[in-house]
Amino acid sequence: DRSASFGAEPPLYAEIKSALYEAPAKPLIGSYIYGLGGREILPQHIRHAFETAIKGDLLADEQGYLGLRE
Repeated sequence: DRSASFGAEPPLYAEIKSALYEAPAKPLIGSYIYGLGGREILPQHIRHAFETAIKGDLLADEQGYLGLRE
């Protein structure tokens, strides 16, 4: 999602979570905030998010951030 709102889930994450609510298998889903400050989202950012998910390193109910300056 390109939005961060304190105390609320990002819109895209909330929609996906809601759509999967009644799924028989409860997949672990992750939430990432990207594009803050007008920054571009690059292919390596998306790759990082997918690699984290594939490894099983997602933290439930926590947001990750992509493309931030450290």
